[in-house]
Amino acid sequence: MIPPHRQRTTISAVSTVVVALALVAVMAATARDTTVAPRSWNHIGVGETGTIRDLSLTVTDARATGTLDLHGTPFTSSAALVVVQADVAATVDATYLGQVWLTTSDGRRYDPRDEWTSAQPPIPAQPGFTVTGSWVFEVPPDGLDGAELVVDNDGAEFDWYDVGLRVRLGLDDGAIEQQMLPLPEGSVRVTS
Repeated sequence: MIPPHRQRTTISAVSTVVVALALVAVMAATARDTTVAPRSWNHIGVGETGTIRDLSLTVTDARATGTLDLHGTPFTSSAALVVVQADVAATVDATYLGQVWLTTSDGRRYDPRDEWTSAQPPIPAQPGFTVTGSWVFEVPPDGLDGAELVVDNDGAEFDWYDVGLRVRLGLDDGAIEQQMLPLPEGSVRVTS
């Protein structure tokens, strides 16, 4: 038989462990997702300039087509090819523009097509210079309503509680142009 003082000590120890485990379970269930940095978003539209920590961005044009003109060679897709042209001015440090994607109203995320990097704004964008170029996204034809370009600070930086840009592109599902759109090379100029 266990003496009464040992029973109380054992019950007390077990109770402490159970309460501690319950607290850990509650904390784990209510903790925020640490894989996603908390964000504030600056919302802008085509033709408006938005600024985040290292850059200012102006989307100058956003169009959707089924065919691109790549140096005289047509590229055709059954999806919508969304071409977003932008001017980006680095304001503080060199900027690599590695965190750019398009979101649709249904919450899907699309990264720029890799094969047309020469059309994208040249990187790194250096302070005192403005880079101009286009990102091309391939999305379902019915995913254009509410599409937004999202630009976030470079991922290698510590960016908790930072600000990103969300650009309303003003496209709708019927906005797919039938003509072939040209895709010029990206360029760099001195910021005036």
